[in-house]
Amino acid sequence: MIEPAIIIGLILRLWNLLIPKSLWGDTFFSLSLAQKPLKEGIVAAINDVHPPLYPILSHFCSYNETTLRILSLVAGVGTIYAVYLLAREVMKATGAISGNE
Repeated sequence: MIEPAIIIGLILRLWNLLIPKSLWGDTFFSLSLAQKPLKEGIVAAINDVHPPLYPILSHFCSYNETTLRILSLVAGVGTIYAVYLLAREVMKATGAISGNE
C-alpha cells in the first residue's frame, strides 16, 4: 500500500525539479560547500547549524543545481519509505495492525 504514496511523492518532487527556478539559500549554500575541497567542506558543514550529511553528499554530485535537486529528490522519496517502515513497526508494536489490545 506504500506504492501510491511513493509514486505521488516522486511525481511532486519531479514536478518541482522540472520547473526552472533560481537557487534558494540552502541549495546555494550546499552548492558552495560542494565546490570546496572535501576536507574544507566537511569542516564548514560541521560548523553550520544544519546537519552536515547533505552538504557532504552533495560534494560527490557534479557541481550544478540539477544534480543537487536530484539528491534532494532521492532523499525525499527515501524518507517517505522510511516513515512508512517506522509507522508499520510502531503499529505492530502497539497491536494496531493485528487487532490485539
